[in-house]
Amino acid sequence: MSITQIYSGEDGESHFSEFSNFFDENDVRMKTQLYPAVGWDIGIGKPGWVADWHVARVPRVLIVLEGILEVEVGSGEIRQFEKGDVLVAKDTTGKGHISRVAGDKPLTTLTIPMETG
Repeated sequence: MSITQIYSGEDGESHFSEFSNFFDENDVRMKTQLYPAVGWDIGIGKPGWVADWHVARVPRVLIVLEGILEVEVGSGEIRQFEKGDVLVAKDTTGKGHISRVAGDKPLTTLTIPMETG
């Protein structure tokens, strides 16, 4: 499982970063701190689905349940996220990112907004 963040840089572009020190190492269960959430939804993207440049309307956690999510940020870097991977989208300003379904199978995600918007 990977936990990756997309954030808005000072250059107006979105960037990837890996979470470090995300887990509380004093806890034998290795859990995170408690984050607020306002609901959740499950989405299914068909093969070929693409969301062109966009920002996250509000910060959100996205968990890939099935399929492959491909995300491109402003630098041109592209990463793929598979079953069990967690993406924290915090790029609420700037150019944003492109999201697409990779491969020939549908993408199923669980999305948890961290704020209302």
